[in-house]
Amino acid sequence: MSFAVCFLAHGIEHVDEYNKIRDRIGNETFVLTNDSNLFASNVILDDTKFNFNKKRIPIKRALEKYDTVVCLDTDIDIICDLTLPNDLCEGLHVKWLGKSQTINNTRLSISELLNGKTQFEDLNNYGQSLTDSGANNYNTFFFDEYAFILKILDKEKRTLFIDNWNLLYEKTLKNQAKD
Repeated sequence: MSFAVCFLAHGIEHVDEYNKIRDRIGNETFVLTNDSNLFASNVILDDTKFNFNKKRIPIKRALEKYDTVVCLDTDIDIICDLTLPNDLCEGLHVKWLGKSQTINNTRLSISELLNGKTQFEDLNNYGQSLTDSGANNYNTFFFDEYAFILKILDKEKRTLFIDNWNLLYEKTLKNQAKD
């Protein structure tokens, strides 16, 4: 199965981490970075302030060419060839989806996030912007984003996925978590 691998390598620490694993990746890579010296098949230079939602940029580029992308954090250790099963079904594949997560040693639920009931003002504001964008307790989950696979066979659906992600990004920009 042919697929791309995407990274966000912003800052010297993450660029160094990427450089340590890049030779172990046999697939085409798409990397968003602020370092013009980073070597990858597809480097996307971006020197604006870091934001976790920038992962959508290399994913968008990869989805223009591939129907399947693997998105990895740079601090992951790759100890074998990256392979995916040939019968991998469409969708988002993650380690876990959940209705709660621990942030700064505090257990946080989706309900608390969306209803502004956390002890963190920035998260309450972000939760409100998600709610304003249509999020609710039934369609919103936390997921472990350090490593995930996205497979969308239909090219129009891939474009729609990225367009919706960009729209959600724009609607929540002022309340997103910073580095």
